[in-house]
Amino acid sequence: MGLFYKITSNDKDHVFINHIVLTLNKTNQIIMKKQFLTLSFLGLMGLGTVYGQGFSVELNAGYGMSMASQEIGYNSTSSFNGTNWSGTDEVVKGSYGAGLNFGLNLGYMLNENLGFGLNASMLSGQKIESTYTYTETGYNSESVSTFQGKMTRITPNIILSVGDGNIKPYAKLGIALGVGSKITYNDNYSNSDGDREIYAFELDQGMAFGTYGELGVGIGINDNIALNVSLNGYNMNWAPQHGIITEYTVNGVDVLPQLTTSDKEVEFVDEISYNSSNTPSEGQPDQDLKMYHPFSSLGLNIGIKYSL
Repeated sequence: MGLFYKITSNDKDHVFINHIVLTLNKTNQIIMKKQFLTLSFLGLMGLGTVYGQGFSVELNAGYGMSMASQEIGYNSTSSFNGTNWSGTDEVVKGSYGAGLNFGLNLGYMLNENLGFGLNASMLSGQKIESTYTYTETGYNSESVSTFQGKMTRITPNIILSVGDGNIKPYAKLGIALGVGSKITYNDNYSNSDGDREIYAFELDQGMAFGTYGELGVGIGINDNIALNVSLNGYNMNWAPQHGIITEYTVNGVDVLPQLTTSDKEVEFVDEISYNSSNTPSEGQPDQDLKMYHPFSSLGLNIGIKYSL
């Protein structure tokens, strides 16, 4: 293939070199183009790193504590001595947002001080426990209940960064979206007569909404890698749309198959209409009003960030 080159000198004189034939293998041409594109991309990314711009990827993990706690259950102890009743009740508060989390953060800095981010965090909430005990002469019973929440939190955010050198404080502000949310409730009942009941209920479906904030500091290890230490907070509530009994055994016998759909499933709605002439179908889930459950937390995270 004949290629024509035009060479321009500093004094504006034009010299044309004609009829220069270059015999190039097509495979080599493709390889050279790929090399050129790769080197150009790396060059641009390197330029972005020098000036505090460009993309970054971070892997992190941490633990969040309960924030904006609400009533989850209660501890109760009661007894009867043949004449009088006595007992105590205690509220159990917490947030399903407390617990371990593992995250992947993507970021793009427009300049040294301003950027945008997208965080994804998988929450495995800590278990919250409540107990009920009853005693009387020759008899006692106990019920132990556990509650646990799980959620994947997606947080688009704005990144604000200050400082020079290897130490760079930063802040993130954004909205929080919760998907794949779930609350599991387990209850184990036993008494001195030898009776045992195991009951499990699961809440799911529906998206959670809230706000997100983070204050942290990046400690540079080299030109591309930094250690991030941050304090982050989620302000979130979630209203599930569906609930279902997943386990129900009595003295070792599975009684779940004996329950109708309306016995074991429920749909949570904003409004319920009643009409005595309409009998609810046992083949359809029961209906109940929506309830919002707390998923707020305040936690500490440590991550490794790689700037491209």
